[in-house]
Amino acid sequence: MTGTRKPEHLFYEEIQACERCDLCSLSINERKGKTPGAGYTDADIVVLGLATGFYRDKDVFSGTPFNFFNEELYDGEGMNVASRVRKALEEMLETAGIDRENVFITNIMKCSTPKDREPDNEEIAACFNWFNEEIAAIKPKMIICLGQKVSSFFALKPMESQKQGNTVIIASYHPAYSVYSGNKRFFRELKKEIEKYE
Repeated sequence: MTGTRKPEHLFYEEIQACERCDLCSLSINERKGKTPGAGYTDADIVVLGLATGFYRDKDVFSGTPFNFFNEELYDGEGMNVASRVRKALEEMLETAGIDRENVFITNIMKCSTPKDREPDNEEIAACFNWFNEEIAAIKPKMIICLGQKVSSFFALKPMESQKQGNTVIIASYHPAYSVYSGNKRFFRELKKEIEKYE
């Protein structure tokens, strides 16, 4: 639950109007909108995923990555995959000692790909500049990369870290891994990586 401050988007209108690649025309009949990053623009930590999932667009689209700042969450038997991943992300950050009001969450890709396929390099390159602009605006002390693909953009593997300029880059497994495998050990490993730079 958030406090008195409210999360916000960056470059919301610009991203909604973006036509840098052809994903919009490919999925216009299936998606409900683009998904700009959301959170606290004075955050010390940016959490970075790869793309908005197709199933999230259709089922519980809220306009924020991972539906993280959407207080409506399915419970019990009604909790779908998207909701379980969001809950796993919340638990991961809590275990690592990260305050949700000190986080900005974004994806490299701002649109979902048709049928949730992995975006190709051309699509990633077309969208990557939005991430660069978000980082320039927020100036975070730390970026947490979710999953092997995102980590590879920084020449890291999950549970590796390094300092690039004034920013610490930490590579983590994606919280979806804990949903499918039941393995949450990397939640604590993430905390240890963070503590190296405190």
